[in-house]
Amino acid sequence: MGAVWYPGPFNPKTDTTESVVLYFHGGAFVIGTASPSVCGFAASTLTAAFPRSKVLAFSYRLASKDSSCAFPAALQDALTADMYILQQGVPAQRIIFAADSAGCNLAIGLLRYVTSTAGKELHLPSPKGAILSSSWVDVYATRSATRELETRFRNVETDYVPLELLPWGARSYVPDSTTPEVDAYISPMHQPFFTSVALWVLVGGGEILAEEGTIWAREMEQVGCRVKVEVVERANHAILAVGGIMGWRVEAEKATGRAREWFSLG
Repeated sequence: MGAVWYPGPFNPKTDTTESVVLYFHGGAFVIGTASPSVCGFAASTLTAAFPRSKVLAFSYRLASKDSSCAFPAALQDALTADMYILQQGVPAQRIIFAADSAGCNLAIGLLRYVTSTAGKELHLPSPKGAILSSSWVDVYATRSATRELETRFRNVETDYVPLELLPWGARSYVPDSTTPEVDAYISPMHQPFFTSVALWVLVGGGEILAEEGTIWAREMEQVGCRVKVEVVERANHAILAVGGIMGWRVEAEKATGRAREWFSLG
């Protein structure tokens, strides 16, 4: 599995970083990479928001390659990346998860796994917080035909995401057979769980996933999680990832700065 440290390599012997951010890129589970062309803006925004920090972006297996890369391949890679940071001697309370779109789905899945029986048996610690930008949490609902999605999403005309991408991603990512337990990882909508991790949920007011991201956040809040929702009015999808090229640079920078301040209050 490939990964990139931003702004440069992390040396556990000499680095005095205050935070290490594990970044989960988006791309509907079928496109994307840890390279600077994809993750550079998010990494620079996060390192600016968290002083003396390093960001690790990782290239998880994409479900578009073949059926062996469907769930849980990407989630396994996320677990590997998290454990790698911990093995560098970074305390869990100095780790922040940050993610966009499908990456949020993976970050949420990893948080669920940490709280599960299996996670507890492995003694996996929870990170300090998670910044979740434009969370894709209702994967099963987006396996529909594109024409059906046009009526389901209210912001189709104000977002740039091609609707064809979502069914492609969902059908590629979901394995041939599942269980109720697996379903909760694949599509966490309406399946909340408690985590002690502070959740900063960033939503674009003009994006197609605005409604489901907000609903999921409120469901998590109702089971006792510490949640903060910030809606950037009229913003499109995943401004943490693409704010630099879509005209939302300032908003993305301010939002991540407010997230850091909020985490420090917990």
